[in-house]
Amino acid sequence: MNSINLRCNVCISLCACVLCKRHHIQHYTNQLAKETNQYTRDLAHLPQTDLSPSELVVAFHGILIKCLDVCRWY
Repeated sequence: MNSINLRCNVCISLCACVLCKRHHIQHYTNQLAKETNQYTRDLAHLPQTDLSPSELVVAFHGILIKCLDVCRWY
């Protein structure tokens, strides 16, 4: 195999690797966009509240603790 063919094979391998990485990044980005849209829709359907910021933090903390407790068993 001459050096030109060897260089071409290396370039083809590098291009394939770059395309593969690009595909994975694109897939991840699309998945992230899909999840963000879903979370935005979920947030839009939450009831309005008159709680103060500190009361919201306390309520969120309680919800988070319950979620962590449930997730611990899975």
